[in-house]
Amino acid sequence: MDDENDDSMETQLDGEDLGQSITDEGFLAQVQQRQQETSGMNQILQLVTDMDVQEPGTSSSRNVMEFSGIQQELNNIEKEHNEVLQKLEEASRSEAVHQVPAALTNIFGTWRVLPNQEVHPSTTITPYAPAFMYKYMWYKLDGFNLHSVLFTGHNHQKSVETIGLETNGDIEGTRKMMYVDKDRLVTSHRRQSDGMEVMRVEVFVEDEKLYYIFQKDQYRYIRQYERAFQRT
Repeated sequence: MDDENDDSMETQLDGEDLGQSITDEGFLAQVQQRQQETSGMNQILQLVTDMDVQEPGTSSSRNVMEFSGIQQELNNIEKEHNEVLQKLEEASRSEAVHQVPAALTNIFGTWRVLPNQEVHPSTTITPYAPAFMYKYMWYKLDGFNLHSVLFTGHNHQKSVETIGLETNGDIEGTRKMMYVDKDRLVTSHRRQSDGMEVMRVEVFVEDEKLYYIFQKDQYRYIRQYERAFQRT
């Protein structure tokens, strides 16, 4: 009888240890993910500014496991993560925005795709709408030039578009122009031969969400974002 009780107790303890191990692994995975994201955002911050930035916490995974401070480490990384987002938000602000249309000032800053919006369209679309391949969008206006960075971790795509200037389109035989239409920012691609619009991107903010609408041929996709850091 005692042997049976001992076996039962050992089984219970083994189960508890296994449960704790699984929990620790989950926390550790979150720590590593946040470290990678924060490191990537630091690189984006350095890309859009001239400031030197520090890498996120230097605690190794081994040390985290040794001291069983996984939750605390995750809290520290979350704090650094938010600090980097705040710096990105500050870097997006223009010094003279009083003459800039609200359609533009509304989109300045850092945006994160909503969790249920992360699936991107087919690969036939993403070359023309790369925003669907990234988790974050960042906007800043410098004069008439709109700077944008699409990024996930350290992977990013940076672009500069001059508002109101017609340039070669992303599709052969087209011209494109970015302009403000009422409450939204529009990028229109038109065929040079007949002026017909063949592709269109609209970006606007409504109910504190940023909407990215892509239209080409019979395709129409809408993606929604939330602010990665609340403005103060």
